[in-house]
Amino acid sequence: MKISFEGREWEFDESLIDVKQATVLWLTYKMTLSEWSAGTVELDQRALHFTYWLMLQQNGVVEPIADCNPLLVKFAEAYAGSLTALAAEAEAAKAAEAEADPTLPGPSLTPSPVSPQSATPTTTTRQHRDPQEAATAS
Repeated sequence: MKISFEGREWEFDESLIDVKQATVLWLTYKMTLSEWSAGTVELDQRALHFTYWLMLQQNGVVEPIADCNPLLVKFAEAYAGSLTALAAEAEAAKAAEAEADPTLPGPSLTPSPVSPQSATPTTTTRQHRDPQEAATAS
């Protein structure tokens, strides 16, 4: 996803965290990846600080996490805005796919036209023999 912050577009993918970066998270804040992920939702300043540092790392800006000092509320707004935009893009892509493929269920619940054929097949029902036919067959 793209995060617009500090007058720049930053690429960010939270799934691209490596072991060394996760170790920085643990050594700096004693947070696991699970706690970090939950912390971004809860606006935990430690999680947001690490996210900012990770975003810089992913864009080639290498500096110690201790030297990173973003305006946290503005960064949280930019990060949340990017997540919202990403969700909207995914929803739009899903709607476009459903529109392009008529076999996928669409958002409308309009009934389909009634079939002119009977719902119960009559040709598979077993018929009784004619008693005269049975007598002559024996």
